[in-house]
Amino acid sequence: MKKNILFELGTRRTTVLFVFIALLLGCARSVSDQKEEARKAMIALMNSYTDAMKELNVEKVTSFFLHSPEFMFYADGKSQNYDDIVTQVRDLFPNLRSYEGKWDNIFVSVLNSNAVAAAAPFHEVLTDKNGVETRLKGEVTWIAVRVENNWKFIYAHASYQPDTVK
Repeated sequence: MKKNILFELGTRRTTVLFVFIALLLGCARSVSDQKEEARKAMIALMNSYTDAMKELNVEKVTSFFLHSPEFMFYADGKSQNYDDIVTQVRDLFPNLRSYEGKWDNIFVSVLNSNAVAAAAPFHEVLTDKNGVETRLKGEVTWIAVRVENNWKFIYAHASYQPDTVK
C-alpha cells in the first residue's frame, strides 16, 4: 500500500499549526492570569496596609515598604526614603488614639507580572490622644514590586489637604 506523501506532509503541518496555536493561546491565558493575579495582589496590599494603619502597628505598617535605597515616598514637595518614612510612622503612632482611612476607588495598572501601579483618592481621620480629629482627603499613587513572592511598596506619590466635609 502506497502512502500519499502530500497528505502526510499536510497533516503534519496542520498538527504543528494546531500545537503552535494552542501554545500561543496557553501563553496568552497565562499572561492574562498573571496580570489579574498582580491586580488583585495590589488591591489586597493596599487594603491590608489600611488595616495595619488602623491597628497603629508600626512594624506591621512599615513591613509593607521595601527596605531598599530605591524606596521613595514623595508627599507635598518632600521626598522621604525608607528610614525617613519609618521614623515618621514611629513618631506619629504614639500620639494617635485612632486612625480611620478608606480608599474611594483604586485604579490599578499592571506594569508587568512583578510590578504594579495604583492610584487612589482617599479620606482619612487621625484622632490624637486628646480626641482632636484631623480630617484629610487626597490622592496617592503607589508602585509595588514582587520580592520573593511578597508584594512591597517601593514608591509613593501623595498629596492631601484638609477635608472639611464630615
